[in-house]
This record gives sequence, structure tokens and C-alpha cells, in this order.
Amino acid sequence: MRSVRLTLFIGLAVGFLLTGCTSVSEPAEEEAVIKVLYESRAAYEWDFQNMVKAKFPHITVEVMEYAPIFKPGEPLYDSFTAYIDEHRPDLISIPSSISGSLSRMVEEQRLLPLDPYILRDQYDVGGLLEGPVEQIRAAGEGQLYALPLSFTGEALYINTGLFDKLNIAYPAGSMTYREIMQLSERFAGAEDVYGFSKAELSPVSILLQLGENEGLDWLTPSGDRVVFHTKGWKEVFESWMQVMDKYVIFDASEHRNSQSNGLPRPPYDPFLEGKSAMTVMDPSYIGTLRQQAPDLQWKVIGGPVKGSQRNVSSSMKPATMLAIHAESAVQEAAWEVLAFMNSEETARLKSRVSNGRFSHLPIRKAFIQEDLAGAYTGLEADMDKLSVYREPADYLEAVLKDLIEEEMRLAADKTVEQMLTSIEDKANAKLLEYTTKTGVNQ
Repeated sequence: MRSVRLTLFIGLAVGFLLTGCTSVSEPAEEEAVIKVLYESRAAYEWDFQNMVKAKFPHITVEVMEYAPIFKPGEPLYDSFTAYIDEHRPDLISIPSSISGSLSRMVEEQRLLPLDPYILRDQYDVGGLLEGPVEQIRAAGEGQLYALPLSFTGEALYINTGLFDKLNIAYPAGSMTYREIMQLSERFAGAEDVYGFSKAELSPVSILLQLGENEGLDWLTPSGDRVVFHTKGWKEVFESWMQVMDKYVIFDASEHRNSQSNGLPRPPYDPFLEGKSAMTVMDPSYIGTLRQQAPDLQWKVIGGPVKGSQRNVSSSMKPATMLAIHAESAVQEAAWEVLAFMNSEETARLKSRVSNGRFSHLPIRKAFIQEDLAGAYTGLEADMDKLSVYREPADYLEAVLKDLIEEEMRLAADKTVEQMLTSIEDKANAKLLEYTTKTGVNQ
């Protein structure tokens, strides 16, 4: 912990030196109107409205929403920054779902460096969960241009009752996806039981997660070509097919679009029914378990972790990041509000009523639920999570899944290599079609 605090202090000091030309005056309480770009007005009101109003009666907050920004088939980052350029919000909630958005906005000098404010006010960054903070610092090339308000990430949930019944030892700690799949094979032959399930997750999605977990990518770093026919993907594909052949993995695709009285049914979840030994879900699942399966015996275990870095979570990242527009006319008021949103005071107030939006966890370590603390606080975050640009991949992933499923249906006599070649060729045709239409990578 001492070394972490020293690292954070050094990072702040370096950031201050690098931004020596940025002067920060002492705060003054003045009437101000700040525009906040947030996921939705409802999300902002749920998260902060009453607290911000009470704390800053002299500040009027106008909330702008994501809803009008994103349109089907248009590049996400371009749409996002075009909206910001036109409407000029002072505080910007940057969606981590748009790959590389924070690092690109920093590079384009759209955001205000926060280190001078943090140093001036001796702001408590040390109380924040280190992983998401360091992801943001990595995206800012050593400086903080945003603060995480919350974080998310998946953890492994196990049905301890099934493990005990079949005399199978619990996992000793965080596992990779491949190890989870291998452990699921121990449940082969158990009556009406899956070794692993994840509601709404198809086997093909599991395949891609297996590859990602092993450090594989199916898109070149420049985003101009799909590369699926490789030795690494061949090994992952064969391993995945071996597990699928043992019928220990729940196939959520077989339960799509089921209806009851003309209405869509909730996704079937074998884990909630006590018929699956393991699942990987976000923090909201604890609430689901308590409400829908109160008698189920379960335990949360950290992970999944990356295959090459067993101390690194493959999914932990900020759920909400808030930054200040570099050209905001009310930078001081924006910082006051941002600092309060991220403060221990706010975390304490929110903990008294709820844990906020249930798929998000508080970024302050002291307020992370006890049930989940061990699953996240012992792991580091993937430093590339916010820095790597993957917009073509964001579009192509759904396309690739459909191509793999199609190939599996049609490839009765094909070898794995032939299947991977066919998938790669078809995916590259789709990529060319996308880049020609949108201008991405051109």
C-alpha cells in the first residue's frame, strides 16, 4: 500500500510538472451554470442530483443525454465528439464502451488536466481503487484527464452446493477462462447440471472471450484486417470445441426469443435454478441471487484473469468517467462538482440509501460491498483497456459471431483450419464494406 501511495504521489507530481503552464487559482463561490453530458437524465438524477443541489445551491446543472448522439451505422467516436463540439458541455461523461475514446480526446486536447487541481486541493486519490485510476492515467500518458465515479468488472460465481455434492474442490483463486472451461468438464455426466453457464451468452461469445483472455486479437492494431486463421486461434477453437462436445456449457442461443403469452420471457439462467456450477457476471448479480434464489449456496471468486498476467483482471474498468472540457468557461465550478461527485462524502451518502446502479461499484475502496471486495481489490487492471482504439472491432464483433455460427452449421466436413480461413475471408469482406461506408481507417 505504501508503494501504491508513493506511485500515485509521483504520478501527480510529474503531471504537475508537465502541465506547469496550467495555473489554477483558489476557488471562489460564484453563481454558475454548468452543462453535464451524462448517460441519461434519469441516470444523473439517480446518481447525484439531490446531493449536488444541496451541496452547491449557487450552481445550476443542465443535463444533456447520450440518446441523440449515436445513430446506427455511424462511427461512435466521431458522433460523440461532433456532439461535444456542437453543444460544448462543461462536464463530460466518457463512455468506456467507445474504445480508445479517452486517449483520443486527450491527444486531441479536448480535456482539462486534473492533476493541478488535485495537488492544489490535496484531493484524496489514494482512497480510490487503484486499477481504474491507473487505466485513466495510462490513457492520459501519465496524467489524469478524468476521474472514475464508479467501476465494474466480472467475477466468478460458484454454486458451492453443487461442488460439495460432487466432491469437487472450490477454485483456490482467480482463474483464466480456459481454466474455468477445464473445471466445467469435471461436471460432465452430472444429471441435469451444467459446468458453466452465462445467461444471454452464446457459445461463440465464450469462444471469443477465451481468445481475448489468452491475449489473442482477431483484428490488427491498425484495425484494417481481420486475422483469425492463426496458430493461437486454432488452439483456442479446438479447446472450445472439445468442451462443447461434452455438453457441460449452457447454450444460451437455444433459449433466444422464447415467449410467454406473446411477451418475451426473461433470459433463462440455469445458475439461478441451481443447475449450473459456475457463472461469470457483473456486481449486479449479487442482488439477483438474493432476490430470486435466496436458498442457493454460492460464493464469489475473483477473475477471470488474463492468461499471461494472472494478477490482472480481464474485465475491470471504470463504469463512469467524468472529465472537464478543456475550453469550459466554468472550469472551477466544474471541478467543484466533479470533486464532490467523486468524494468520500458522496460515497458515504450513497451507501446509506443503496449502492447506486447495481452493475456499478463505488470507486472508493472503503465503500465496496464486503461480498465483492475480495474479487476486485486483489487484482490489477488491464492498462490497455481504455487506450486501445478498436472501433471497427466494436462494430465487427457481432458480425464475426454470426459468421462463426454460420460456419459451424455448414462446415460438416471442413477442418478447423479451413473453417478459420473461411471465417477470416468473410469477416474481411464485411470490414471492407464497413470502412468504405464510414471512412473509418481511411
